[in-house]
Amino acid sequence: MTAPIEPRMRAAAVQLDAEVGDVATNLERIERLVDEAAASGARLIAVPEFCTSRLPFDPRAHEAVLPPDNAAVALFRQLAARHRCWIGGSMLVAEHGEISNRYHFVEPDGRVHVHDKDLPTMWENAFYGPGSDDGVFKTALGGVGAAVCWELIRTQTVRRMLGRVAVAVTGTHWWTLPSNWGSAVNRGLASLAQFNRYLSENAPAEFARRLGAPVLQASHCGRFRTGFMLAPGVRLAVPYDTEFVGCTQIVDADGHVLAQRQVQEGPGVVVAEITLGAQAPRGPLLDSGAAAVPARLLASAEPMRQGLLPEPRPRRRPRRCGEAPVTADLFCLLAAGVFFTSGLLTGVWKYVAIMNAETAQAPVYVDIAHRTSLMYAFSAILLREFVPYSPLGPTGTLWAVAVPILFFASAIAMYILHGILRDTDNQLRRPHVLGRGTVPGVLITVYMVALIVGEIGGFAILFYGLLRSVF
Repeated sequence: MTAPIEPRMRAAAVQLDAEVGDVATNLERIERLVDEAAASGARLIAVPEFCTSRLPFDPRAHEAVLPPDNAAVALFRQLAARHRCWIGGSMLVAEHGEISNRYHFVEPDGRVHVHDKDLPTMWENAFYGPGSDDGVFKTALGGVGAAVCWELIRTQTVRRMLGRVAVAVTGTHWWTLPSNWGSAVNRGLASLAQFNRYLSENAPAEFARRLGAPVLQASHCGRFRTGFMLAPGVRLAVPYDTEFVGCTQIVDADGHVLAQRQVQEGPGVVVAEITLGAQAPRGPLLDSGAAAVPARLLASAEPMRQGLLPEPRPRRRPRRCGEAPVTADLFCLLAAGVFFTSGLLTGVWKYVAIMNAETAQAPVYVDIAHRTSLMYAFSAILLREFVPYSPLGPTGTLWAVAVPILFFASAIAMYILHGILRDTDNQLRRPHVLGRGTVPGVLITVYMVALIVGEIGGFAILFYGLLRSVF
């Protein structure tokens, strides 16, 4: 890692009260706060995640989806040149048919480094797709790491930055549970809300201790209303009144908070002097602390987990709120729905056959079609859980899940066909009967080899990605 040019420097983090979809207003507020931070002597300044707009389920949020060369990046460059400072923050960017939560880190000379957040959190999946870069920049300050919101509580973030960065710049858009669902719900979710608040307030310090580098965290503040979407593809939502939690912080490499501003204090900046450079981590990578939570573990524990909404990724045009293109994740979910529906319907078929048979038994392939449909429904869900760890891009990952799933579907279809025809009780027995005719043995052999290679190969790719992220 290149030695930092200024081991001791003043740093600042911005706490922003942003408007929904009003990019111009939000950029004016950012400029004012950055000017305030620079006037305090700060030369390294962090701006929050989604700095061009807060991100509730509101059609206006779509107005903040920008092209790569946009007004926010231009402002960052102007501010960096004006104050001879380094500045970073994230925004939604549409490029090559995909939307990303992209962190931009701009140097005084105008150079721009970017990092796309690794995994969307919960219903953020309806707005943008995952990234795959390591979030480590080679800059005039030395190595700089960028982490966005829940990336701070993932072990994979620490692993990709450990020993490579002199400082981590981060931003959050971290809100809490609803306050308008009644006292009974408030009491029932109180412990979860408390844990969520604890994570938000302690994530920067825990991350710094495990990374061995100072951390700047910029945050949003304020109360707002959004909607809790009830189902994919259905624009029916329950009003959800909430507020941002946590605080804007500057933390040293030992995890000591040097400066902080609670979200209740409103918009503003915090400034502190930090020492750039990596040191031996003060905390273990794997324990019960916030930064030791593996990717998606917390998301799966939330009542509003990611699976409630589709996870849109590649698009040919900018995404509207809640839209869902066909991606690996959605393909798995759709397949699970189709297979499970098949299992339910073939179950009725099996029941009717049993009731009408003298032996009280359904035809062999009716029974097999029923059981296989149910088994493959859960297999599709299992594949979906491995999607975030895929070492491939969005298109490659889609193929990695599509090939096994299409073979699952072909097997079910063949079982149903034999169940309708009642032509055999073993489709692999020679001659291979199909209705009144037969199927050449070579076709059966080719199909079975392709099935074996496709199913095992597709899953092996995803499983390899998981092993690589863990070890």
